[in-house]
Formats: sequence, C-alpha cells, structure tokens
Amino acid sequence: MLTNNINSPVIKLFNDIKKGAEEFGQTYILYHWKANSELPSFLNGTNSFTFSDDILKRLNYIPLSEKLVPGSNHFPLLDFYKTNPDYDHYWLIEDDVRFSGLWHFLFSTFSDLYNYDLLASYIGNYKEEPRWFWWNSLRHNEYFIPLAERYKSFHPIYRLSNAALAHLCSMLDNKWVGHHEVLIPTLLYRSNYKLLDFGGEGRFVLKGFENKFYIAHDSKTPPSVSTLRYRPIRYQEGNSTNKIYHPVKALFYDKGQFIAKARDNVIAK
Repeated sequence: MLTNNINSPVIKLFNDIKKGAEEFGQTYILYHWKANSELPSFLNGTNSFTFSDDILKRLNYIPLSEKLVPGSNHFPLLDFYKTNPDYDHYWLIEDDVRFSGLWHFLFSTFSDLYNYDLLASYIGNYKEEPRWFWWNSLRHNEYFIPLAERYKSFHPIYRLSNAALAHLCSMLDNKWVGHHEVLIPTLLYRSNYKLLDFGGEGRFVLKGFENKFYIAHDSKTPPSVSTLRYRPIRYQEGNSTNKIYHPVKALFYDKGQFIAKARDNVIAK
C-alpha cells in the first residue's frame, strides 16, 4: 500500500488489506518519507518499505520530472521488487482506494488468474482514447513506438507479475521513460505479456467480468456514476457491493467544519 501520510483511515485500510491478503502473501506499507522528518510510530513493528525523493535519482531511471507525481510513482514498486524479488505477484494499492467488500474476495478471485502479468483497469489503446494526455510521454532516444501501438491503463490499484517487473526494470535500465500508465501496459503488451482488466468494458475484460469490480466511466456513463475514476473525489465508498472505489479522501474536522484532505474542492457522495 503506497502512502505518504499515516492517519487513522490509512491505518484502517492497511489493516483491512492485510487481513484480506494474509492467505496469499505479505502486506507492506510503501511509505514516502520526507527527508529530515520523523518516521510515524505505526511503522514500528509493521512491514514497511520507506523511500524518499532520492528514489528519482538513486535507481538511475529517467523520471518525468523532479517529483514522483505525476508519472513516476511506479519507482517505489520497482525498488521494492529489486529488494524483494521472490514474490510471484506484486499488488500496488494507493491510500485513496477502497473496496466495498472483503479484500479477501478480490484477492482470491485473481489469485486463480495467476498467469496474467498486468492486472489493472481501463486498459485500452490510443485509438480508443486519443485525447488522453500522457500518450506522448513514452519515449526513448533510439526507439519509437507509433501512437497506434500504445496502450494505457489506470493504476490506483494494479498487480504485476514477477516476470513483468523484471522486464520493466530492464526497459527502464535501457532508458525508456514515460508516465507509468502508458509505459507499463505498452512495453508489456509489445513483449507478449498478458494483460487483464478488473472489470469495466473492452477486450481485456474476461467474459462475465464486465463491470464486475468497478463501474467504468465511458461516453454513456458520467464520472459521478463510475466507482473507479480520476475525479471527482468521494469522502467514502458508495453503496455498490464488491466494487473498487477511487478516489476516496478522508474527511477531517477542523475549526468547526469538515474539510477534505485533497487538492480538489469537488466531493461526490
């Protein structure tokens, strides 16, 4: 679970994920530590992997900018993999993801689908969404992938196989650069790794899995109806059962009113 803030909602999410995953493996907090700040006491005795902004240079990969976000927040997962290379699969879950069911159900469903290398949402190609902002972020000094051959996916929650992570590390060592939501699916698909969508719609969704674990936002569905999206934010998950919700930002009480700890002012129920 990736976070830069340890508070009660984050601790609850971590414990829920840990309980749901204990049959299948280990759960870690990937904690983005600010240099010279004190580490939260919750990390004592908890499986954790701490990193700071030096990860942008330490791995010798090429980031999109001088900050982890946007585009380079796959670096912590790659770093964790290189330090812990013996797991079959690696889930990455951001701290504003919620699941309106038992996490065990989600993990057990895809544990049976172990032969897929990337498990994510909204997997599609350039033709299906040509106006997406990050297509042109994918680049290399010597090689070029035509736009028509590029793929994207949404990564608040996703799973990568051990083999996929090894391949991605090799590609970044070879100086490929790009926003992780185009770099990861494109480089994997071109090398014949297998991609699978959680739900939604499209050719990467298994038959019977349409909108199974999230309700997709498309031309027929407004963003406020979809459960897994970029914006608008929510302050709690919705009423649909066994659905992934994102972004869910915790509400805090301050100076007589509730405020959302988020950059946006729009909050959807």
